[in-house]
Amino acid sequence: PLIELLAAEPLPAEPFAAWQAARGDSGREIRVVISGVGKVAAAAATANLLSRNPIGRLINFGVCGALADRDDLNPGALCQVITAVEGDRLCMGDRSPVPVPCHQMDAADITTADLVTVDRPVFDAGRRKALSALGQLVDMEGAAIARTAAWFGAPCTLLKGVSDAAGEGDRQRLQTKLDGVAADLATLLLRLLAV
Repeated sequence: PLIELLAAEPLPAEPFAAWQAARGDSGREIRVVISGVGKVAAAAATANLLSRNPIGRLINFGVCGALADRDDLNPGALCQVITAVEGDRLCMGDRSPVPVPCHQMDAADITTADLVTVDRPVFDAGRRKALSALGQLVDMEGAAIARTAAWFGAPCTLLKGVSDAAGEGDRQRLQTKLDGVAADLATLLLRLLAV
């Protein structure tokens, strides 16, 4: 939906699917890159983008699951991430993985939460409970993007839309919420960028 709302043009010869648009009176350039699923793809796409382009702000947005049972984190909720941490480090015995602070956009009306990033989806009650000690949201890319951006010294904002409760049987709920959450995130992003 973001590519359509921006009327972005595809960029040829990029290692990741990429589009570009100039928006607003300032002619601000906005580049959209789709990395694909997972931490490796997300880190590689982020490093590629930041090493080849001057970036004022990196914004990652996508869907996530809710690890916390809170009314403001029900499916469809839009959130801004405060910190992002790699949750898989728990499996390696690291009881206190270091979270990466994320840059905040001026959006007082958006729920804030901490994000846990993992290699595989969480649709298991026991795993959900263990990861909830690290944050309220879970995805498969955010912490890798935030950490890569920090290495490059680029400000990074993470915006997430809750697609499911990351619990037993929520895989199907994720699929039914995906399109609506993506459209809502695109609209939110354009509002925050005022383009």
